[in-house]
Amino acid sequence: MLWPLLLPIFLQQPDPPSLPAAKPVSPQVEIEVVEAPSPLVGAKHTILRVSGSTLSTLIPSGGLAGLELEMSSLYRRLRSSSVEVTIQFVNDAEEPRLLITSGVILDNFGLFVVPVVWQGLPRGSEKEKITVYRTDGQMFQAELVAWNVDYGISLLRAKELRGLAPEFGHGLWMEEGSVTIGLGHPFGLPNSMSLGFVTGRQRGIGSAGGLLQITNPVNIGDRGGLLANRHGQVVAMMLISLADAAREAEENLKLYVAEFGNDSVEGAKQAQGISFALPVEKIFSIFPEQFKRNAIPSRVFGVLVENQILVIENPGQEPCHTWAVVVKGLMPQSPAEVSGLMPGDVVLSLGGLATPSSHQLGVAIISAPQSTTIVVQRGGKELELPLEFDL
Repeated sequence: MLWPLLLPIFLQQPDPPSLPAAKPVSPQVEIEVVEAPSPLVGAKHTILRVSGSTLSTLIPSGGLAGLELEMSSLYRRLRSSSVEVTIQFVNDAEEPRLLITSGVILDNFGLFVVPVVWQGLPRGSEKEKITVYRTDGQMFQAELVAWNVDYGISLLRAKELRGLAPEFGHGLWMEEGSVTIGLGHPFGLPNSMSLGFVTGRQRGIGSAGGLLQITNPVNIGDRGGLLANRHGQVVAMMLISLADAAREAEENLKLYVAEFGNDSVEGAKQAQGISFALPVEKIFSIFPEQFKRNAIPSRVFGVLVENQILVIENPGQEPCHTWAVVVKGLMPQSPAEVSGLMPGDVVLSLGGLATPSSHQLGVAIISAPQSTTIVVQRGGKELELPLEFDL
């Protein structure tokens, strides 16, 4: 399959305003860690003496202690950027309905995104009420700013949600196997955390393309929850599970049905561990008017590549194989063509980063400085070519 590498550069949001420095607490706290019997294997019994009073707690230790502390830290860091949203409206028969979903805060001025589209829903202050719940339980009213039918998402604003934007990371270039942390509000259970992995990229559900496939569960109320990487950077919004996609829009699975038969739809409804998330870069590009200062300029490399298995045969050894990125075509006057790349070249590295797949090549392109080099194999020889990007 040919992959046109027209690669975006993602601009990170500014950090929220820092809190004032905490004042010294008096009286002084004396902490003494001592070994003591404990029902928890590998635990340390900690004695805290505060002005003559003694408090006790347990500090876990062992192989999983670091993971436990890291996950707790990520939870505290991320939860302020996830909101629960309720939308109350009446249908054409004047029957009241209530939608409950999650949302991800996108800037420090109250903009957030939800997996709801207003097409076909009644509009008007008398028939519609949007309520957003901040992570500390505070409740505010929100207004609709824009929506996109292809991806089924809407942009809302609540001016009270200020200073809560997370740090963002690259969602489009998450590699298969990358750890993902989900945070949503399933079934009204606030700030529920999940741990999963990226299991596929560039997936499509109906008219929505470029999605991440993940193992994190996406239940009712989880939709719209944030998806973060192991560094605590928000990389995507949890969109839908395959099971829900099959239930709600069977027409989206026509190609699947054509290949595997009608029973595949019923099978998809029972799917587990297959969910999809929308990368944050795509969200910003869907609403360019609202995120002009977050506009994502494109770093164009201008090459068509194909992932191929190359068989290696050396005299006296068993044959083996390796994956390689092979150039199939070049865009005229692009940085790739100007550098001297030619069809048939095997791209070995770019900017010092190995490129055994088109994914690693994409990561190398967005990570490389404007002036760098690319190493290719051509006719059994390695060549290092100068490479200059436009930005």
